[in-house]
Amino acid sequence: MRQNSLPMMSIIAAIAILLSPKGEGALAAALEPPAVAIHSGVTWVDEIGLYSVQWRGLDGATGAFPVGWSGMFDERTGVSATEFGMQGGRRAYLLHPMWRGQSGNADQSYRLALPKARAAHLMFGVAIGASAQGKSDGVTFRVFVDGARVFEVNTKSEAWTEADIDLSAKAGRTVLVTFETDPGPNHDPSFDFGIWGDRRVVILGVSPATVAPVGQSAYPLDAATAGWGACSPTYPVGVKPSARIAMVRRGKATDFAEGLRFAVSHPRGGLAPLELPMAHSARVGLVSADGKIVYSDDPSVHTETNEALAAGGIVRRITTYAYGGRTVRLTTEIHPYSGSSARIDVRSDDPYIASVDFGVIGPTAMRRNLVVPYLDNGTVQYLTDQGLYSSVFVDFARSDASVIDGVTAMYAPLTDGTRNPVRETAYFALSPDFASVLPTPPNPASPYRAALGDRVVLDHWRNVDFASNAAWLDLLASYGLTHFLTIAHVWQNGGYDNKLPDTLPAMESLGGSQGMRQWIAAAKRHGELIALHDNYADFYPNAASFDWANVPHDSEDKPIPAWKNLVQSYAVAPAFIVKSASIHEPQIAQELAPNAGYLDVHSSTAPSFHVDFRAGIEGAGMMRTVSRANIGLWSLTRRTYGGPVLGEGAHDWMWAGLLDGVEGQFGVGVPSNGGQSAPLFVDFALLKVHPRMLNHGMGYLERWLASPTASAIPASVLDQYRMQELIYGHAGFVANPLIDSLPFLWQEHNLVPPVTRRYAASPVRAIRYDVKGVLRDTNAAVAARSAFDRAQVTYANGLKITANGRNQPWEVAAGGGKVTLPTFGWVADGPDLLAYTALRGGRVVDFARTPTSIFANCRAVPIMAGPKVSDLKPSISLFRKTGARTFEIAFTWDVKEKVAADEAVFVHVVPSQKPDEIAFQIPAAVGAPGAWPIGRVNGQTTVVSVPADLPDGLYSIRVGIYSLKTGERLTLPGKDDGARRYPVGVLQIRDHGASVEMLLPPQRGQPPHDERVTRPAAPINFGPIATDESVMMDCVGGLKWRITPMPRDTPFTLAFDPADLGLHTAKLKIGAFDVAGKRLAGAIPVTASALGTRWRQVKIGAVSGAAYYELTSK
Repeated sequence: MRQNSLPMMSIIAAIAILLSPKGEGALAAALEPPAVAIHSGVTWVDEIGLYSVQWRGLDGATGAFPVGWSGMFDERTGVSATEFGMQGGRRAYLLHPMWRGQSGNADQSYRLALPKARAAHLMFGVAIGASAQGKSDGVTFRVFVDGARVFEVNTKSEAWTEADIDLSAKAGRTVLVTFETDPGPNHDPSFDFGIWGDRRVVILGVSPATVAPVGQSAYPLDAATAGWGACSPTYPVGVKPSARIAMVRRGKATDFAEGLRFAVSHPRGGLAPLELPMAHSARVGLVSADGKIVYSDDPSVHTETNEALAAGGIVRRITTYAYGGRTVRLTTEIHPYSGSSARIDVRSDDPYIASVDFGVIGPTAMRRNLVVPYLDNGTVQYLTDQGLYSSVFVDFARSDASVIDGVTAMYAPLTDGTRNPVRETAYFALSPDFASVLPTPPNPASPYRAALGDRVVLDHWRNVDFASNAAWLDLLASYGLTHFLTIAHVWQNGGYDNKLPDTLPAMESLGGSQGMRQWIAAAKRHGELIALHDNYADFYPNAASFDWANVPHDSEDKPIPAWKNLVQSYAVAPAFIVKSASIHEPQIAQELAPNAGYLDVHSSTAPSFHVDFRAGIEGAGMMRTVSRANIGLWSLTRRTYGGPVLGEGAHDWMWAGLLDGVEGQFGVGVPSNGGQSAPLFVDFALLKVHPRMLNHGMGYLERWLASPTASAIPASVLDQYRMQELIYGHAGFVANPLIDSLPFLWQEHNLVPPVTRRYAASPVRAIRYDVKGVLRDTNAAVAARSAFDRAQVTYANGLKITANGRNQPWEVAAGGGKVTLPTFGWVADGPDLLAYTALRGGRVVDFARTPTSIFANCRAVPIMAGPKVSDLKPSISLFRKTGARTFEIAFTWDVKEKVAADEAVFVHVVPSQKPDEIAFQIPAAVGAPGAWPIGRVNGQTTVVSVPADLPDGLYSIRVGIYSLKTGERLTLPGKDDGARRYPVGVLQIRDHGASVEMLLPPQRGQPPHDERVTRPAAPINFGPIATDESVMMDCVGGLKWRITPMPRDTPFTLAFDPADLGLHTAKLKIGAFDVAGKRLAGAIPVTASALGTRWRQVKIGAVSGAAYYELTSK
């Protein structure tokens, strides 16, 4: 059993010394935190919760933060001490030195009680944060052990510098270890993102400690729940928790949340009772007469708190803060712990409060910050020694703040300098059950979940004429592909993100409103939904309806800017959002008549986005006003178009149910472009968001990929995307790079909706993760440090989905037998469904069977992921040095197809080591691409001067073509750098610019062989059918099956078991039909199959012009 080296009450006493509210000097002097016992094996330093953080300025001033403090850019010092994601495959911890007020260092100290052991080592790496490389002049990293310096290095590189400090001589003793970051000899703290990587203590030669987490036992996740309402955590009613928790008060309170504790006992766990601080480091930011902020824990503030016990065990406190001649009164209601959380309400009518920080639960000796996909505005911790989960959430639905930053509600001044009265509610959750500490979207469920479960979203960003898009839907329908909801992003009169909100008439160069009506009519003709991209968050000055009176202002009375595309836009005032939409949406409905809506931005932002601070405006300075505007907008859009409303993803959990779905991009919890390394940690998405709305996909492909690229994407990567899509409970999605890939649309349409329509409106009953070969519930998986790379979700209707994100096959039970899942494979098994991407016949295949359909896909046809490649090849035709830092250059294009009139060429010169930066640009001098003839186009010679401040080095010359209207770039042959730029040469600058040379252009990359897309050597037996291509079979009534092949014009054999299809073997007939449904002449024989006496086979694809076949027995 793991125990701390100090009794818990001793730890609390030590924390109390460090938290002494009156005496910064006492804080600065008490640098040693409580000791933490270190055990055998590896202990991750970042998971130790008892530590102290100190700062020391150049002027000799010192100070310390409360024990266990974690934060980003402290208001007074600028110090940061926080986990910082991953860098170079390592866990990163940011300890940023002092930079506000003055330069100085930051120290983080731990007292580690080392066991008697054969060997003890402190191991870590140091580096500059990747985003700061080239901007910082270097950070000095130091480590001290018992005051003696054992490590020092200065670096300005993002590459890791490794360290291994031998602590063996200290074994059996308690040591003080201090990590320090210093701005370096120049005392310049700019961009000094000092990163410590994989800090760990390794103990060898000691028997491992027994760890017995107390995690809650599994229970039906669709059980009834209760809570405080709004966005509070909820807990399962009738499920007995494995820990007894109560809120208690200790000592005399001198601040609004002081002296509150959680008392915990474990009746069945065998752990000793303990108490945890409930609102550690809570404080109030007070506005002084000179406008500066002073905090309630500052020695200059005199506080007095009186409290009384009210009905229901509620404690009412009145706290008075006296400072600088001002007196501020704060009323607090403290609700006792119930189910899984306690609640604190604070109120004040005095307009001198700038912030209320509710603090954190703890600190404890050991804790892990859990990365919860899609959850923001709060942190969930796992207290490893106690088997408990903790979280603190400020309720945005009950807040009058301007912004909520973590656990701090902030009240910014209005334009006249006044601030709003304080109204806040926070929840302090502590439970042995992970699900019981998660916040809840405070909204009703969408009425369109089931309808969206039957759709695949086509995310259409192409700058293609509307008539062609209509024809594309017709072509897809001829393959039986009609379960779509199209989002048309580029259609507006001024082009994408321009002249908003004035979108009508539709873009003339793409066909105008008449062409858009064709596209919409095609969608409706096939029973599909179509939404037009709209936006009432960005207000463009070049719009006819633009009015500065409807632009919100910040606290300094300046208009708030928004997105910048062709011109700088401004935010839309919350009071004008619904008014603007009420003007434009009915016009769109009348002129174009879409049957669904899409609203950009609104669902991807927190309610603090674009708050209007103009004094005198109703709801000024409150994010609540933005929330109400968004709610009204989504409701209006649903009514106007008579269908579901979709939006952009990110902070969308807050809005779940108010709109009907978003593209499920990461960026909250899991960082943007973190999709390929994201865990299958699905609890929050499935238990809190899924019951309210049905999201689609895993976000824009370029934001999901680790390295965004428009080049060919391997099938295994697309398999990973789809596997996540299904295990997270999302609907199907076709990202823009795949929008015209018929094989991919065929696969997504026939494979995903049979699954999604079964879970779209069904609650989740169980979630389990693979732990050493056994499927365990979430609480057990967290305790066991699961990688969350194998998951199984069971829905209330019996559907079970299993996903394999591990780099090895996994055999699971499904469909009455065994299914082997490759890496990124999955299987959905239910009462009337078996679907999978699995290994069959030694290769990856797709299959889906329902009572009325069979889909089998051998993956013989390449998906061709990525946009259409324009056959335009650039090269450098001339390069000549003309002097110091000057040269001549000319470009040539091999043109094999015509280019649209609005396209233009760009040439970027990019530092080879910093490809995201542009050193300078070169005029292309090749004329307008729209006027290029077919053949070779030679550009004019251009004289180029290298910028005087450009350092020596290698610079890649990258060329591309983009639309002047939309900004979208064309995909060209050759190696794409991820931004649709194509390297044509490398410029080498040496000797301070005296030498300027052009190196040989890089070799063009070739797409790698895709082992998941090849024709099988023999037909694959799927059970009811066998084939070496891909078919979709639909039972269209009685003894008749419609067979749609992919591809149409490649002959292949389809074998089948007639009895399995409900057909009579002796009376089988098959006929071919064209796209219009006309039967084509020619007999197609039905012959015996080598697969068995009952089996028969037919030749598909041999009849010219055939679109589908009908197999009957009469």
